[in-house]
Amino acid sequence: MSKMFSKPPLVVSASLPIEDTTAIKAVSNDDAPAGRLLRAVEAIATKGPITYEDLRVDLGISKTATWRIVTTLRDARWVRIIQGGRYIVLDSRLDDVFGSAQYSDREFTDLSHIMAQVAEEHGVHLDLFTLMLGGPPVLVETTRRLTLAVQAPLETDDNLLLTIEGAMTPVQLTRHLSRRLETAEPQTAMAIRTGEIGRKVRNMRGFVWSLDRSSLTVSIRGKMGTPAALRIAPRSRKTDPAIYRAVFVLLQVRLADVVQTFGRDDRLPS
Repeated sequence: MSKMFSKPPLVVSASLPIEDTTAIKAVSNDDAPAGRLLRAVEAIATKGPITYEDLRVDLGISKTATWRIVTTLRDARWVRIIQGGRYIVLDSRLDDVFGSAQYSDREFTDLSHIMAQVAEEHGVHLDLFTLMLGGPPVLVETTRRLTLAVQAPLETDDNLLLTIEGAMTPVQLTRHLSRRLETAEPQTAMAIRTGEIGRKVRNMRGFVWSLDRSSLTVSIRGKMGTPAALRIAPRSRKTDPAIYRAVFVLLQVRLADVVQTFGRDDRLPS
């Protein structure tokens, strides 16, 4: 992940003293304060709501150390205490933090060799785009041989954005549109507020033709849940749309085990 936080959310060394400084030489990295905090967050995320005692047993530490860890996480607004102090849960703020995080393009590296094979077999270009947080679509994988003479495609048209939005879950789409609203032009902001854009995204089939039918862009969602768009484009001149449909079918089969979703229904692009 990158650019998850605008500033460090947690300063361990200043807020979490070591229980027994005489035992430092025997302490592994996982038992150090930072390691305990990470394991505590993982336990609360996967087992929460969790009691202090269950967390203490899970971490294998004393009650005092458990209390210090929970206090540190609560002060940093990573966790909340509910039901009169009985249970510990993650703070809902983390939903927004992790939901808007940018993942490494490692999520899509398995696509690159499949893209290269399909592109070569059918004589097309395949370009994979995803969104930067609060920014435009960016190219993360391509079958093009990029040089000074041949630059990365910078298409940021409405169809490309719509196709990426079409790969989003309802929760992802709600957060994404909220962020778009902050910087949108008045006409776009009105379309977001009235739900027009949301309806357009929900009604799309998971793929969009360009106006001149010279490219086909398909919604995909990566294994880690990142929404993206895969564009099928000609190498040198306009290609017969029938070839794009053949590539669509082939990619649907070959990417079945590599992505969560490819398009949104099984109908061929007409």
